[in-house]
Amino acid sequence: MNPPKFMIRLHEEFEKEVFHPLADISDAAKSNEVINERMLLNAAFLLDKDQEEAFEKKLNEIYNKWMDSADFKYTGPWPAYNFIDIKLTAKGAT
Repeated sequence: MNPPKFMIRLHEEFEKEVFHPLADISDAAKSNEVINERMLLNAAFLLDKDQEEAFEKKLNEIYNKWMDSADFKYTGPWPAYNFIDIKLTAKGAT
């Protein structure tokens, strides 16, 4: 079942107003697939240690704007597994 159009627009708005400003501060950013229809954004951001304060400041600005409409969960630091692309191939037996 496809999500309602208003949810798609809300996801797009959240991507524009939350993901992109945080991605601009990050060394790398990845928007992952949301887990359920209530989740507006599932993202990972790779930061240099000296960018952490600016990132948290921007995140707090965004939170203050959206706090009456959405819950935020911010965790980390985590290993950079979202930014590693591993491709495995199997060799055939001889």
